[in-house]
Amino acid sequence: MTAQEKFFGHRSGRTILERPGLKYRCAQRYIYFARARDGWIKIGTTNDLRRRLAELRNYTPGGVQLLLTLDGNYHTEAAIHSRFPQYRKNGEWFEPSKPLLEFIETCADV
Repeated sequence: MTAQEKFFGHRSGRTILERPGLKYRCAQRYIYFARARDGWIKIGTTNDLRRRLAELRNYTPGGVQLLLTLDGNYHTEAAIHSRFPQYRKNGEWFEPSKPLLEFIETCADV
């Protein structure tokens, strides 16, 4: 079990969905942490990281810097958001607090 799996209590990333008589694989999803020029950090999810970063760079003044990516899904993203509610500023944008930056550093070291 990876450190990420221990933290979230489940495996993230590719998931198999099953219905009677039907089994299919979902697209790979990523959780990304991107810092804007003003320091705020966006925690989001995407299945096309290159496209999403290009979008963020187009509508964020000064662009963004990718800090970290993790395999994950919407549930993983929500679990991360719920760890830092006091630092949430607007939607998926968070203040670059010490606990959030330590979390990013810890995940990057895994």
